[in-house]
Amino acid sequence: QSLKLGGAPEGEGKGIRRLNRLPIIVAIVLVIVFFAVIFYGLTSRGLYFRRAAGIDTASSNPASTYADQLKKGVSNGIIGDQQEAQTFQPAPAQPEPPKPASNPFTGRQQAEPAGSQLESEALWRARLEREAHEQYLREQQRQRMARVQANDAAYDSPLGINLSKLQTSSASVSNAAQAKTTTTPGLGRGASDLYATALRAGFGMQNIDPNGQMAKEDFFNADLKKLGYLPNKVVAPTSAYELKRGSVIPATLITGINSDLPGRITAQVSQNVYDSATGHQLLIPQGAKLLGRYDSKVAFGQSRVLVVWTDIVFPNGSTLQIGGMAGTDPEGYG
Repeated sequence: QSLKLGGAPEGEGKGIRRLNRLPIIVAIVLVIVFFAVIFYGLTSRGLYFRRAAGIDTASSNPASTYADQLKKGVSNGIIGDQQEAQTFQPAPAQPEPPKPASNPFTGRQQAEPAGSQLESEALWRARLEREAHEQYLREQQRQRMARVQANDAAYDSPLGINLSKLQTSSASVSNAAQAKTTTTPGLGRGASDLYATALRAGFGMQNIDPNGQMAKEDFFNADLKKLGYLPNKVVAPTSAYELKRGSVIPATLITGINSDLPGRITAQVSQNVYDSATGHQLLIPQGAKLLGRYDSKVAFGQSRVLVVWTDIVFPNGSTLQIGGMAGTDPEGYG
C-alpha cells in the first residue's frame, strides 16, 4: 500500500456512496401522475352527479307507478304460478271431394255422370270399342316407328354384312336368338329379319369371333382343305437358278414401321443368296433392295405387324416382282 501513487490514505472514504438521481425522479413523477388521475376522476364524478340532480331533470312520476310496473297487474303484490297459455289449434281440414277417374289409355279424365245413375250398355260398349281402336292405332304407330329406326340404324352401320357367312358361321347363335325372341302381333316379317340381322352383325359376331380367329384359321388352312391323297405330284426343277420356298433372304430394314397407318417399307440385302439345289449359283447379290408393305389392321392385344415383300431391285437396275412373300424378324417370327 505504501507503493501506491496518489492513493487515498487507508480508512478514508469508507461508508460513503453516491446515489443515482434518475430513479428517484421517475418515482416522484409516477406518484404525482397517480394522484392527478385520482383527483380528476373524483372531480368529474362529482360534476356528473351535480348535473343530474337538478330539478329540471328529475321525474315527477310517483314511486307507486314503478311498483305497479313490477307487479304487472298482480293483486296484493303476490306473484303466484303462471297460467298456461292457450295454444291455438287449427280447425281440421275438410276432405276434398274425390277427383274423377282418369282413363289409362287416353290419359283424359272421365266426368262422372250426374247423380247415381249408371251409363247404359250401349254407351259402355261404344266407349270400349273407341278405347280398343285407339290402343290399336297407338301400337301400329309404335311398330311403324320401330321399323323406321331399325332401317336407319342398318343403313348407318359401318359393318359390312354378308348373309352367307352369317348363315354358316352363326347358325347356332341365330337359332338360340330365335328361340328366345317373342314375336309381336302386327310386326312385319321384314322388320323382324332386319332386327335379327342387325343383332347378329352388331353383337353376335363380336361374341362369336371378337378377334377374327375364324378368318385367320381359313387363311392358315387354305391349302389343306382336301384330305387323303395329295392332288399334286413332285415337280422337277425347271432351271439351275432356283430359290425354293422356305429359303431366307437376310436383309436390314431401312425405313421405319408405324401401325397407325399402312405404308411401304424398304430393306437392303445384307448377304449373298445362292440357289437352293447346289448353293454355288449367286442369285441375289449383297446390296440388292427389297420393297414391301405392312398392314395397319391391328386387333386388341396384338403386338406384331404383318409385313410382305413384293419386289427385288438388283444392283444393276433390274427388278423382279416376287408377289407377296412374308417377312420375319431375325428370330424367324412373322
